[in-house]
Amino acid sequence: MFVEHLLDQLAVPRQIPKKRKNLDSRIEKFGEDHPEHVGILHALRHVGNTGAHTAKTTFEDVADCLVIVEAIVKVLIDREMDEIHATAQRLTAKYGSPKSN
Repeated sequence: MFVEHLLDQLAVPRQIPKKRKNLDSRIEKFGEDHPEHVGILHALRHVGNTGAHTAKTTFEDVADCLVIVEAIVKVLIDREMDEIHATAQRLTAKYGSPKSN
């Protein structure tokens, strides 16, 4: 469910035209613009599916997923780098030469 809600926050539609309505299709759609994150989202999906349907996940694997979730949220939701880039642009505008703007 986490991956579903994350994709909702990232505005990936729940219905992908010409595709079956499933999480795999949504992850692949998201991957068109963010291919570096597809494997991460699929790993979370696989562990979630296994845990939900067979209850054969380990505490260690779930803990690993929490580490992954924290990292992916920082990258995709917190937008820390957006703030850093904005600050860098502001400083360049204030202190840089006109040619470097």
